[in-house]
Amino acid sequence: MYEMVYGQTPFKGESNEKTLVNIIKQPVSFPRIAAAAAASGREWDELQRAQDLMSLLLVKNPKKRLGSSMGSAEVKKHPFFKGVNWALVRSVRPPEVPPKPRPAPTPALKKVMMMSKKERQEPYNYRPDERFEYF
Repeated sequence: MYEMVYGQTPFKGESNEKTLVNIIKQPVSFPRIAAAAAASGREWDELQRAQDLMSLLLVKNPKKRLGSSMGSAEVKKHPFFKGVNWALVRSVRPPEVPPKPRPAPTPALKKVMMMSKKERQEPYNYRPDERFEYF
């Protein structure tokens, strides 16, 4: 949710290690630019509710985190979700459905695709220890 609103992770560091340290030690903060962009009163209220929800979901202590005691029911009761009819959520069609990406060929399949028809038809002489050749 944080990334969708702000376009970055909440605890971004210069390296993976620094990011992990930030997750453990740094408090959640929100970029000021979003507050400036929320021009109308309604947008500001929505942003405040979103930030409150994110803060509660990113609490360091898992036992104090939103949803830890009553599960999803606790999260669904947050003011950010006011007006959401949870019983109908799965029946609502999204405004845009992205196309399914075609799976990329695996390295082994790429190798086969590069072979000539004659090479593909030749019998394969499998050696049981072949997979461990480079170990």
